[in-house]
Amino acid sequence: MENQSSIEQETQVSKLTLNELDQFTGTEYYHKYFGINLTDGCLFVAKKGRAYWIFDLIASYQFEQKVRKEPFQVWYFKKEGIGGIITCDDGNGNIVASQVIEYTDFPLDEIKFFVTSQVCMLTSEH
Repeated sequence: MENQSSIEQETQVSKLTLNELDQFTGTEYYHKYFGINLTDGCLFVAKKGRAYWIFDLIASYQFEQKVRKEPFQVWYFKKEGIGGIITCDDGNGNIVASQVIEYTDFPLDEIKFFVTSQVCMLTSEH
């Protein structure tokens, strides 16, 4: 019975909701993450949403010239079926990178992040 209880707690802990993200309107700390810095809100998404993979992807795309040269990046994830698509644009709707995600269990249907000066943040933290 104890195992079932801990599994239920784990499931509840990982259930990320959009309402929880409203609390992030700035950051107290920058968290180094593979060449970029994550705000408190992004770290919360990574942990609670089990979404470190999103930030792995964002960090890895910073090595591509067309992405790196953009001083302001908008990263947008949208769920499609059991997978999704993540795109990066220049803030004016011009897509500079895009990747199909074949499968994800990310709990939100969509989410958006800004990256500027090597800092990845929730839109509410900008």
